[in-house]
Amino acid sequence: MPNLRSTVRWMAEQTARLTGLERFGDYLTLLFEVDMLFGNEDRHLNNIAVLRRGEDFGYCPIFDFGAGLLSNTQDYPMDIEPKSLVKQLHARPLDTTFGRQVQAAREIFGPQLQCGLTMQDISDALEKPLKLYAKRDAPFLRDRVEMCIRVQRKKLGV
Repeated sequence: MPNLRSTVRWMAEQTARLTGLERFGDYLTLLFEVDMLFGNEDRHLNNIAVLRRGEDFGYCPIFDFGAGLLSNTQDYPMDIEPKSLVKQLHARPLDTTFGRQVQAAREIFGPQLQCGLTMQDISDALEKPLKLYAKRDAPFLRDRVEMCIRVQRKKLGV
């Protein structure tokens, strides 16, 4: 493909042609936006999916965020400031930055993500899971998650 936008358009058009899902480009854009928000580097072609019911197709719930929120401590060590780590995030499946991937999709299909969560909502949601971690680690994990979402949210404009 000559450029990223052409690749995104081709992916959406081919999937729509094969499945009849006319708004697949909107879905793909939303998927890229959500991946950017959570810094999910593991969106590969095997987890961009549709549901098949007999001869009909439907949109799949967005799933597989196992590589999000700076959770890969081999690539994103705990002793480095999270804000600098967020700058290193890399988007798949198009092998580019999240910003470029989202921009290419938005230029064709427009923005899709609407985010009503506040940073307080996110902080509150972290309370219970962080109790499962060692007390010494919980503040670092909180900082990583909140920083990732804060920075990416600002870039997304949501």
